[in-house]
Amino acid sequence: MKKILLASTAIIGLGFFAGSALAAESKVTVGGSVDFQAGFFDDEADATGNDRDFRNNTEVHVKADIKADNGLEYGASIEIESNSGAANSALDYDEAYLYVQGSWGRIEAGDQDGVVYQMSIYAPVVGIGQLDGDQYDWLSDGTLGAYPFFVDLQDNTKISYFSPRVVGFQVGVSYSPELDQGDSIVRTGATRLAAGESNDIFEAVLNYNGEFSGVTVEGSAGLLTANGDNATAAGSEFTSWNAGLRLGYAGFQVGGGYADFDEAAAADGAEDAWNVGVAYTAGNFGVAANYAYVDYDTDGVNQYALGGTYTVAPGLSVNADFVYADNEVTNNDGSVLILGTKLAF
Repeated sequence: MKKILLASTAIIGLGFFAGSALAAESKVTVGGSVDFQAGFFDDEADATGNDRDFRNNTEVHVKADIKADNGLEYGASIEIESNSGAANSALDYDEAYLYVQGSWGRIEAGDQDGVVYQMSIYAPVVGIGQLDGDQYDWLSDGTLGAYPFFVDLQDNTKISYFSPRVVGFQVGVSYSPELDQGDSIVRTGATRLAAGESNDIFEAVLNYNGEFSGVTVEGSAGLLTANGDNATAAGSEFTSWNAGLRLGYAGFQVGGGYADFDEAAAADGAEDAWNVGVAYTAGNFGVAANYAYVDYDTDGVNQYALGGTYTVAPGLSVNADFVYADNEVTNNDGSVLILGTKLAF
């Protein structure tokens, strides 16, 4: 993906650690994406009667990357996206964090996905993402149920550490004081810990990436724990874990994963879930199929997905996803066909 280069190289003097002057090379880039989608859907939990719509998602990414003469690398990343909610014309940042990295690993601090999101392995996907895609923007939670891969805490403000990868293995840990999902203002008084929210959230993941005789192997095991100091909030205190494995050969990928949600509120109170899938990519073309089952106390939700993608030119792709969900808990079912084109620059 090509990006607009705002400042290619600049030599700047700065004080670092003990105040010693070091030279550094700085680069600022701007990129982003425009994603237009048409959706055709049927959702028993939706009483509006609408069965088709258009959707546009626009993001602008600003990145600053700096490298000092002593080898230290650091910088920041800001993602700004359109928000077509009640205001219908808002712009907001999705992620904003700074990083520092070296031979000892990498630290990220700010509004960014944690290590469970960044390092977990599950069913392979292409294009829009199938069960890891945009169906939650088209169908209701009362039909789809919980996200079937892990407890997704999104971009709440946190600090994360990623170790160097050694013989294929890498460790990551994250900590969030509060589940505020990117709130840039420290809340006080009665709003500090609202009902249903978790606090002191810890994440840890062991990830593996290797290759044997042309077969790629990716695996992960993750743990996520949270306290619930607000005693009235069911599911705010939980211990969740997930594991996954994915194998690849000659353009094919097959794999899946399992997650124990421990009835976390952030996972819609689900107990656990498992997922499987297969994908094939050849040149500019890719297809994938996924299945997942999300288990609740009495019944569960079956989720099925098919998807494809074709790269027309560098940065320009056309994509399609079909997702069907059968929710045995709410006795709802629904499906959506998403057709889209995306420009990434």
